[in-house]
Amino acid sequence: MFTLEAWIKRNNATAANYGIVGKGATAYHMRLSSDNKIHLLKDGTADISGSTATITDTTTWHYVACTKNGASTVTIEIDGVEGHSAPTADVCVNAGGDFLIGADAPGTSDRADLTTAHIAGYPTVLSHATLLSHYQTGITAPTAILPQWCRIRYNG
Repeated sequence: MFTLEAWIKRNNATAANYGIVGKGATAYHMRLSSDNKIHLLKDGTADISGSTATITDTTTWHYVACTKNGASTVTIEIDGVEGHSAPTADVCVNAGGDFLIGADAPGTSDRADLTTAHIAGYPTVLSHATLLSHYQTGITAPTAILPQWCRIRYNG
């Protein structure tokens, strides 16, 4: 079970795969895919789930969140609206690798041409009400913190 959330703003209108956060081998990736939708993926497999809404503009910040409830349900929200919820049998294993921001995996070509802010990961599924509160709290333009990708090591 986990929740991923971030504020993102596209730096260009080119449709490509832009990693937002990723955990590495056998784990999860959240990205803005070439179809302009938010996707949750399991490393080395096809998409687990994708949003119904698209993000195409380059002037607006967007709040994106993905939750995964074990091997049962994935929910994707954009700007406080639950845009997709679907059952899944895919299990993402936390392999203890680096938590990557702005990339899917180390060495990937899917580095984000996004500006990101307020990125968070939680080891539990946050409710829609909590995610909506996070969106409403940060609805004013966030301060950009990461214009490029980075790797964060977590030993805990």
